[in-house]
Amino acid sequence: MFPNNPLEIVVPKLLPRRRYIGRQALVMPAFEEETREFLEDISDLQDTIDLWDKYSGLVGFLDATVTGIRHQHYGPGPHPSGSPQDVHGGGDEDFSDAEFEGVFEEVSQIDKVEGYQQWPELLDAKGIAGTGFNLRTHARNPVEAYFDFEEGVYRYIKSGRKVPDYRLALGGLRVAKAQERAMRELTVRLANGEISQQYWYDQMRLMMKNQYRAHYIASIGGVGNYDRSEISRFGWRMRPQYRWLDNFLLQIQNGTQPLNAFAIRRAGMYARAGNGIYQNERLRIAERNGMTEARRVLGVTDDHCHPDKKGRPGCVELAAMGFVPIGQAVPIGDASCFSNCLCKFSFR
Repeated sequence: MFPNNPLEIVVPKLLPRRRYIGRQALVMPAFEEETREFLEDISDLQDTIDLWDKYSGLVGFLDATVTGIRHQHYGPGPHPSGSPQDVHGGGDEDFSDAEFEGVFEEVSQIDKVEGYQQWPELLDAKGIAGTGFNLRTHARNPVEAYFDFEEGVYRYIKSGRKVPDYRLALGGLRVAKAQERAMRELTVRLANGEISQQYWYDQMRLMMKNQYRAHYIASIGGVGNYDRSEISRFGWRMRPQYRWLDNFLLQIQNGTQPLNAFAIRRAGMYARAGNGIYQNERLRIAERNGMTEARRVLGVTDDHCHPDKKGRPGCVELAAMGFVPIGQAVPIGDASCFSNCLCKFSFR
């Protein structure tokens, strides 16, 4: 209309796809004190419990409580003759961890599954190790258990029997796999320009908190034991993971970490720290309860690690050492496989 108007500009057409085109404000990593307050805030504790209940297959496990009367009646030890069997622990605790290695092998392959279409097959695996044990049935039922402080283990309320290690490890693994997928999908959205760096950073921090806290609370015996001292210890122990996340954010901003396939995989690795959190807290509790020796038991994987060039030990060599003084046990995550470690501890 005004061909000689020097102020006239040409407005580019919008791209034919939805994309976050707002200005990317510089996102500053949280200060150390802010992270401490964030981790020690328990106003969102129910979110952690909901996450565990949704994916672990051990519904009600984190917030289970036992009254003094029930504990006195159904206390540790053999189940009284003629009394009702524990509907949640009436048989599966009679099998050893080794008999359920097939379960771990199947669940560890979730990364190769497109979506969760194959979860029913994983849950309903027929005759696992010839036992006929059905994970889907157990996933539906709340677990009635309490934490035995004298031995540092969970026990079924009605039978007094120990909750087998494989159930706890499998529950934690399922939560970690779900969070790993969620973290990867979140990073894909960031790479596609659908969300801002601020939203990605805030959601990563929140997902890490809920998952790590779930593993931590499971290791100490439930929310009833998550007192002021444990809350502070959790905040202190988890802060290094948040420093790694802050470094990840800064590398995205300065371009040293492109938003490519490696970035997506790297985001998912933060969920893999869950096993180390759970096992290392078990190590602490075992030492507190008088255990004097610990040994590393290799996780179910075909890719065990060996010492690297930087001097980090390998899980194969650590497991071969057998029982060592409990104070000398190398924590899960300190071997050359870092947070990918699926090993566990046993004590005596």
